[in-house]
Amino acid sequence: MGKINRSFKRRLMQEPEAKFRLIVRTRDEPKAYRSLLTRRGIKVKRELGLIKALAIECEASSALALLREGWVVSLEEDREVRALN
Repeated sequence: MGKINRSFKRRLMQEPEAKFRLIVRTRDEPKAYRSLLTRRGIKVKRELGLIKALAIECEASSALALLREGWVVSLEEDREVRALN
């Protein structure tokens, strides 16, 4: 799969100014990248230390730029998860 699902990447490319909620998996501890993302205007919603990831919100163009970073393992859409009863 690479760093991102192909169909999701196409969606980001088609809507470069749209805002997305994303999960960015990192090679190292995610807190190391929090200030870097903030300086780029990316809103960090929370750290997900157990899976080495950050939940972020940003424009599609910023998300696509993250794909060139060596510390980014993967990028996926942050979707609501519901438990079944």
